[in-house]
Amino acid sequence: MFSTALCTDPPLPVVDRLGHARPAYCGLLVYAWAMSLRHFQEQAAGECLDRHLKYLRVWCDRLCAGMASVSKATGEWPAARGAEAASLAWSARALDAAGSLFANDRWHSLARDTFDSLRRLQRPTGAFLAASRADNPETYWYHELVLLHALAGFAAVHRDDQLLAAAAANADFHLAETQPDHATGQPWGLTAFILHEPANLLADELLHTAATRQNAGPDGIARMLLADALYCSRLHL
Repeated sequence: MFSTALCTDPPLPVVDRLGHARPAYCGLLVYAWAMSLRHFQEQAAGECLDRHLKYLRVWCDRLCAGMASVSKATGEWPAARGAEAASLAWSARALDAAGSLFANDRWHSLARDTFDSLRRLQRPTGAFLAASRADNPETYWYHELVLLHALAGFAAVHRDDQLLAAAAANADFHLAETQPDHATGQPWGLTAFILHEPANLLADELLHTAATRQNAGPDGIARMLLADALYCSRLHL
């Protein structure tokens, strides 16, 4: 279970072991929190669960407000706005998971709309973002991986063939044009690389990188991503 230190209003910033507070982290944390509560709800109930549900709603409301404040892309997502896109995708993933706890159809619909929009804006190369020569390649690749992990997980949970195809196309993009282990030491994108057999090599590379770069063991971000990849892969396979 998550510590009750999370139960604060307004919510605390979310940082990794190195002190980085990346925009997608909040959605990832709330997603993992909601998934743990879904499991806990099946095992027990009572004051502890009620308290966590109360504060989870606070965080979800914050994510909704953040999503509403972002100007949505219509023709393409420029790579310069990759952090915003990644934050939207993980907020959507979190709301979809929490929507089952609260029987909130609006959150489910918001998540569905977000990932359908990302799929529609996908470029012929398989990339989700439109990069220019001015964009740092490793930052661009990182945001593509963060988006891919969110979309592939959502697709696997809902068994959505169109989104699974979009995830496979993006995995092929990484296979052909990027170096994921240069972009991050965390296993972002792992779900898609496991589910798409031609990209299994990239899954191995990400796991190797995460193991070698994190000498003290996987940090909290990596643990959440690994658990999600295992959960979604089992569901799909």
